[in-house]
Amino acid sequence: MHNNYPLRKFQISDIFEIKVRKEQSEFHAMKVDLAEYGALLLNGYEALTLVDKHGKIVWIVGMYQISASTAEGYFLTGDGFEEAFGESPKLFVKAIRKFIQECPFVRVQTWCKADFVQAEKLIKLMGFTYEGTLRKASVDQQDIKIFSVIKDV
Repeated sequence: MHNNYPLRKFQISDIFEIKVRKEQSEFHAMKVDLAEYGALLLNGYEALTLVDKHGKIVWIVGMYQISASTAEGYFLTGDGFEEAFGESPKLFVKAIRKFIQECPFVRVQTWCKADFVQAEKLIKLMGFTYEGTLRKASVDQQDIKIFSVIKDV
């Protein structure tokens, strides 16, 4: 990836270390049990962790299978993500696109809050296409936008 910001395989301790940004209010609204959530991520298809040059976890990205041909992608961004991403955006985008292309799923989908403009830009940069908006579909009854990557088989 990049010497200062390596991607590595997700470890369950990562979920306890990342300081999820307040903009990801859905994560906070769910009041998730971190141990259970970490186990879910470990049992998913694959998860990667991005560590900054100071050893701080700034991003966890991965996917979990929801049907035979479909996976749900997720992104947890922590404090310091903008700095890490800003230094090497092309490398991040290339790594995530490769991650998606190499997965065994035909469809990878993800979502973000309808008003979370930064997340939407990042999702589109990674090659996802906007599919539509689900009204009042989040835990806190906010609208969410759905995106997908459909691979040719």
